[in-house]
Amino acid sequence: MLIKEAIEKTGVSKKFIRYYEQQGLIHPEKLSNGYRDYHEVDLGKIRAIKKLRGLEFSRTEIERFFENKHEQDAIISEKLSAIDRQLVNDHQKKEQLLLLKAGVQLDEIDDDFIAVKADQPYMFLQNIYCIFGWLNMVSFVLIVGALILFRNLGITNIHRYILAQSLLILFSLILYERRRKVRTTHLERKPLEVISQYVVNLSSYVLTGLILNDSIFYMRYFFQAGNYIRLGMNAMLGLSFLVASLIIVVFSFINSDTEVFKESIEVIK
Repeated sequence: MLIKEAIEKTGVSKKFIRYYEQQGLIHPEKLSNGYRDYHEVDLGKIRAIKKLRGLEFSRTEIERFFENKHEQDAIISEKLSAIDRQLVNDHQKKEQLLLLKAGVQLDEIDDDFIAVKADQPYMFLQNIYCIFGWLNMVSFVLIVGALILFRNLGITNIHRYILAQSLLILFSLILYERRRKVRTTHLERKPLEVISQYVVNLSSYVLTGLILNDSIFYMRYFFQAGNYIRLGMNAMLGLSFLVASLIIVVFSFINSDTEVFKESIEVIK
């Protein structure tokens, strides 16, 4: 096919094709009348060059990419490293702009704190799949499930559980607010904060399981007694504390910081 049809099929300009012909990357067949005949293999090469240009490969990098297949992995690794460096640079700029927007003065911004390791450009981004969130989720399911299924139902002082759970939820929210401020103002983050948060969460899950267990007992009792108002009140009580614990689990995902949690594990060890 002639160059006009090649342009239509590849979506590049005539200048683009001519340039890479001159660079020796495209080799169309030359006909006796002086025209160039482009085959499918040539079109494939043109599309590949177009794609590499879109990935910001230079002419030299494109030549290396096609000349030696053994160098392709090295070239791709170089491009990935360059992108990581750019991400780090962009992240640092974003952090400084956020601090300026929050009212922090230029001379108060600590560049050393904002600096991110080149091999960990995403360390400050929230990650819903982080360890801390999933650890809370698994702990919640196991503890609450075990207390509901395997603890014998019986009359206990549920009011003490309710008071203790209310205080724990309040304390947990205070800790989460503390961690939120730490993240937005770049104060020093202490690994023990994560450990204490997890201990508080575990205690809350235990109390939630106990409250649900007792609520089920009282619901059965009031159902047999025909007191449906008290039955509904106990159902709402158990459900409200269950929802509160689920909110704590959700917050553990939203506010988690994988790097801080890793530091916490090192402290425990």
